[in-house]
Amino acid sequence: MSIQNQIQAQAQNQPKTQTQTQMQTQTRTQAQPWTQAQPGADATVRELSQEVLATVRGKFEAPQESTALTPYEDMEFDSLVLLELAVHLSKEYGVEVTDAEILDASDVARTAALLVGKDARPHG
Repeated sequence: MSIQNQIQAQAQNQPKTQTQTQMQTQTRTQAQPWTQAQPGADATVRELSQEVLATVRGKFEAPQESTALTPYEDMEFDSLVLLELAVHLSKEYGVEVTDAEILDASDVARTAALLVGKDARPHG
């Protein structure tokens, strides 16, 4: 093993400091807009997840066995489908959602949380 590989292995095995962990968590939170939903919004996110799941199964022809946690990639959604989904959800819920945000969210559950974070509410 080269010296560089040994140093990298040691660095990976070092315990992280509290500050490093906090910085990584903060960076992930800032980079993922679906994490911006208000506390206590779990029931709303679950309800909205079911609505969005029905939409992707019906209008966008996702496999019926898809769940709210099935990645869009596994549903075989390409960038055009994600763009169409973003337009549909923006109109349906009256909030601005981009295809890039939906791509970052990666599944229906996180997309629902993103929508709730933008003050969208389920219809039911």
